[in-house]
Amino acid sequence: MKLENALYRLDLDPKRGTIRQIRDKRADLDLIADPRIAEPFRLLLPLPEQEANYIYGRDQAAPAAEKTRTAAHFRWEGPLTSELGRVYSMGVSVHYELIEEAIHCRIDVENRSDLTLAEVWYPMVGGLTGYGERRETRSFIPCAGSTYEAQIFQNFPESMGIGGGSGNTYPEFHLSYPGQMPMAWVDFYNPRRKRGLYFALHETIARFGVMRLEMHPGVAHNTAGDNWPRPEEIEPGAPVGVLMNWVKFPYVEPDGRFTGHPMILQTHEGDWHQAARIYSAWFRSQFSVVDPRASWLHREQVYQDVISLLPEGNVHLRFRDIPQFAQDGLDYGVKALIVSSYNVGGHDAKIPSYDDPDPRLGTWEELKAAIAACHERGVKVFFFVNLQPVDMALDWYEQELKNYVVQDRWGIHAMHMGWGMGTLGARLGYTRRPLVPCNPGIARFREIIVRQLVHLAEIGADGVHFDKLGWPIGLDFNPLSDFTPDRGPAEGILLALRETLDACRRINPHFVISCEYWWDRLLEFATVAWAWHTQLDHEPALKFTFPEWMPMMPVVQPYAWNVVNNATRYGYQVMVGAARFSRSMQDPPMRPLSQYIAEVLRIREELVDFIQFGEFLDTQDARVEAHEDVRFNVHRHRESGKRACVIVNLGLKDRPVKLRLKGNHKGRVELHAPFKKKKTANLPLQVKLPPRGLLIAVEQ
Repeated sequence: MKLENALYRLDLDPKRGTIRQIRDKRADLDLIADPRIAEPFRLLLPLPEQEANYIYGRDQAAPAAEKTRTAAHFRWEGPLTSELGRVYSMGVSVHYELIEEAIHCRIDVENRSDLTLAEVWYPMVGGLTGYGERRETRSFIPCAGSTYEAQIFQNFPESMGIGGGSGNTYPEFHLSYPGQMPMAWVDFYNPRRKRGLYFALHETIARFGVMRLEMHPGVAHNTAGDNWPRPEEIEPGAPVGVLMNWVKFPYVEPDGRFTGHPMILQTHEGDWHQAARIYSAWFRSQFSVVDPRASWLHREQVYQDVISLLPEGNVHLRFRDIPQFAQDGLDYGVKALIVSSYNVGGHDAKIPSYDDPDPRLGTWEELKAAIAACHERGVKVFFFVNLQPVDMALDWYEQELKNYVVQDRWGIHAMHMGWGMGTLGARLGYTRRPLVPCNPGIARFREIIVRQLVHLAEIGADGVHFDKLGWPIGLDFNPLSDFTPDRGPAEGILLALRETLDACRRINPHFVISCEYWWDRLLEFATVAWAWHTQLDHEPALKFTFPEWMPMMPVVQPYAWNVVNNATRYGYQVMVGAARFSRSMQDPPMRPLSQYIAEVLRIREELVDFIQFGEFLDTQDARVEAHEDVRFNVHRHRESGKRACVIVNLGLKDRPVKLRLKGNHKGRVELHAPFKKKKTANLPLQVKLPPRGLLIAVEQ
C-alpha cells in the first residue's frame, strides 16, 4: 500500500498497519533499512496483580484499511489480545497522511475495557540506520537549554533510570517532554548529503510524554567510538536498526478515549538548524511568544542576585541595606536586582510562607521602603519564589499542604529533596530542609501561591522569579488535581503563571516573571530564564529556535571573564552573584571583573538591537578560521538585516582569527572590544584576539 506526492513515497504494510519504507524523492534515498522492526502501536492496561500488561499492535489480527493517494487509515476494531493472552474490548485507529512537506502519523484509542489505559506508544517507525550512511549521520537532540551529546548512529546511549539497563529486551534511550527536552523534536542529518530527518510531536495540549529510541539487535562494547555491532557479529537474518516513537501516559478510564496529536516525519535540506525552523514555525502558528521589548527584565542585560538569608540562618543582606546593594551594582551600570530570600526561614525554607518576611531581615514596611529607594535610583527589584516545593517541617504542611503533594499511582507522596547552604551538613544533604513538590494543577494550591505574590506587587515589587519550575513535571495521581495525571503538573504551571501575571499586573502593569526552566511553552509568559547549561560551550538549540529566549549565565566568582564573554556571544543575560550570592559587585575581589562587566555592558547596550533583540543565527552566515580556543556566534538586526559576529578566545594565549561573512566578501565591519575605541576594518577580517578576549564585528 503506497501513499505518494511530489516529495515522498510512503510504503505501508496493510497486514500490520506499519511503515515499511519512506522514500525521500528529493534525495533519491530510502530511509528504512529493515521494516521488520516497525510496530503500529503499543497500549498498556495495568492489572492489579501485574502492572506490565501490554497490548502489542504487531500481534493483532490484520486491520481494516482505507486509503486515498495521500492518506491511509488502519482500524483495529477489537477485541485486542495482550501479551498475557487476555482479551479486551478496545478500538484503535492509526492514520498516516502526506500533508504539504511532512508525513503526519496519528492514533485514536477507544478504551471499551474495564481497565485504565495507562500508556499509548505510537506509531513506531523502525529500521532506521541513519540518513544514508550510518556513521555520517549526526543526532541532534535538544535537552535542557542545550543538547544531548550522544550520537545515536555511532554510540547508542542507554537510559539507565532507577532500574539500570534492565527491563527492556533491547537498549532503550528516552527523554521526557516537558521535562528533559525543552522542545518536542529531534533531528538526524547527514552533513555530507546536506539533508536530514525531523522527528517531532506537534501537540497543543500541555501533557507529559516521552521520546523513545530502541536499538536492534543490541550494542557492542568492543569498539572505540562506535558501539554498533559489526555485521559479522550479528546473527544472520537478525533485524538491525533503531525504532523510534513517542509515548503518552493519558490514564484514560473505561469508556474513555485518547486522541493523539500528530507525530511528524519531515525530510529537509541542511542540518539541525532547518529542523529548528520547522518546529518554530509550527509552534508560532499555535502559541503566542512574549514580545521581549515589552519586558523590562528582558531589556536588562546584567542583574545582581543576593541570597539575603540562607535556610540555616546565615544573614547576608537586611532590607535596610538593599538600596546600597543596588547602588553598588548601579556604579557599574547594572540597573536590576533580584532578592533571593526575603521570607520567613530564608532561602528554600518554610515555604510557601511568602506572606511573612523574616524578622532577622526586617519588616514589610522596611522592605517596601527599600524597594522605593531602589526605584528612586532607577533600579528594578524582583524576588525569588517557588511554585511547587513546600517544606514538610511546617505545621501548615500537616494541617493542609500535604493534601496537595504530588502522588504516585499508589497514593504515596513524592520523595523529599532540599538545597542546604549554610552549614556543611546541609550542603551534604543530611540537614537540609525537607521539600516536596505540590501540584499546581490543584486550584486551591495555586490560590495559596498567587495570593501571596500579589502582596509583593502591592509593596512595589517589579516581578518574581519562579525557581525549580520543572520539579516535577511528570505524572501526578493526586485525586484533588483538576487534570489527568499526565496534564496536572504541566497545565498547572501554565495556569499559575497566567494567574500570577493577571493578578499582579492589575496592581503593576509592568510586573514580570522569570523561570528556572527551559520549556518552550513558558515563552507564552516569560522570555527570561535560568537554565544552568554549560558555561563555556554548548549547542544553543532553544536559543536558535526561539531567539526571544533569554537565559542567564551566572557569575559567582571574581575570575569569570570567559563566562561574561560567552554570555555576550550567545546573547544571554549575566547574573552577578558575587562571592556565591553573598556580596555585591563592590566586593573587593570582584571589582576588576565588575569593571569589565561595566565595559561589556556599555558595548552590549550600543548593540542591543543585534545581541538582545536581534535574530540569533548561531554559527550560520559566518566562517571563522582560528584555534579551537576561539568560538563565535552571529546575531542579525531584525530591521536592517546587518549582522554582528561575536568572537571569543577562551584560552590563555593570543590567537589569530580570520572572519568571513556570507555574501559580504569585501565589505566593512565596525569593531567593538572592551576598553578599546571603535574602529573599522575590511572583510575578510584578520585580527589577533588576546587571552579571554572578546571582539564584536558589526557589518556596515
